[in-house]
Amino acid sequence: MKKSCRILVGLTCNYKCEYCCNKIPEIISKFTPIKLKDLDLEPYEDINISGGEIFLKNFGPNRTLPYNYNMINMTDILYKIQYQSVYLTDTPLDLKQRPHLHQMFKMQPQPRKNIFLYTNLSNLPRIPGTMLATMIAGWNIGFHPTQTDTDSFCERVKVLMNDGAKGVRVQCEDAEAWRLEGKDLGGAEVKLWTRNVCDKSDIEDWFILETEY
Repeated sequence: MKKSCRILVGLTCNYKCEYCCNKIPEIISKFTPIKLKDLDLEPYEDINISGGEIFLKNFGPNRTLPYNYNMINMTDILYKIQYQSVYLTDTPLDLKQRPHLHQMFKMQPQPRKNIFLYTNLSNLPRIPGTMLATMIAGWNIGFHPTQTDTDSFCERVKVLMNDGAKGVRVQCEDAEAWRLEGKDLGGAEVKLWTRNVCDKSDIEDWFILETEY
């Protein structure tokens, strides 16, 4: 049994990078479509939440909607993780009865799962400090210089760091690393990557959320 899984909340993204792994049919075909209510996360120690852009409104892989921010996907997913990893009862999971985002992290401040978020940070809301400190183990922030201004990107990373986020890594293509030289990222780590290295399905179970829960 693999100890890590990756969940795509959808393929909607406000960036249009030509090298995106989500544009490779052979990669997307390796994700198992599943409804959130049917997703069993208990066997996994590490849960990677990715997209598309996870802080956009995503309604499944085949629909394109305006890029207005909506937290419902992340709220539902985090409640699902919180529920399975803390309560572990036979009570049916009712996502319609989930608590408000701010209340959720008062229920149990020490979940057992390591949750890692993958985002381009362009639509990140101000997130409660309790969530940053106790719920999210790491942030992988994609730096795409053809899609965003470098200075404004660095400022968004600094805001996240100042708000108490931990495990923050800026993922930068090796050929673009010079753009971040001398920039203040508030102490965030920079990790270089190379294009066309997409497939980790040998070490992770991959899922993509279907439109309906």
